[in-house]
Amino acid sequence: MPSQSVCFPAKLAHGHVTWLATHGVKRIWFPCIPKEEKVFKESDNTFACPVVAGYPEVVRLNADLPAGVEPQVLTPFVLVSDKKVVKRVMLKYFPQLDGAAVDRAYDAARDALADWKQRLEAEGEKVLSEAQAAGKTVVLIALIALSRKFVILDSNASPAKIAALASATLALGATYWLLRKRGDRAAETSEHDPSSSQ
Repeated sequence: MPSQSVCFPAKLAHGHVTWLATHGVKRIWFPCIPKEEKVFKESDNTFACPVVAGYPEVVRLNADLPAGVEPQVLTPFVLVSDKKVVKRVMLKYFPQLDGAAVDRAYDAARDALADWKQRLEAEGEKVLSEAQAAGKTVVLIALIALSRKFVILDSNASPAKIAALASATLALGATYWLLRKRGDRAAETSEHDPSSSQ
């Protein structure tokens, strides 16, 4: 593995590709996903994190496989939110597939994803309601994406260590927010007063 600091899903991908290859799988479909679907209409863009966007290439080029095990790892760049693109790429790499079957599989996958999101949201609401009814304090951490390295902790992680990592995450988030606010304010000032940018 090229980096010990990469997120857990990337580490898992290395192991999964190795497992598949050592169990006789000759072709592995592992697309790069540069963009995802727009979740909020206010979103400026839908770029995926660099790991999702291009890590399959890293795995393909750095898989730690036993001698003589050389599967074909297919890593095309695919916009999974676009059914036509997915179909075109699938039929390019798997010409034996039926186009109508690819359409049905895509629709079934989208339905399954929507169902999973709905169940996840319902479970979150349930946990929150139960905690509130029991008078428990609920801490929601939305900044975890800033520090994926903190997600997987070693087995001797103490509550103090977790609190310290959470504090660092919060500090990073606050710093980012303050810098962005300062940048927004500077842009607004220069927009109203052209002489301030000289």
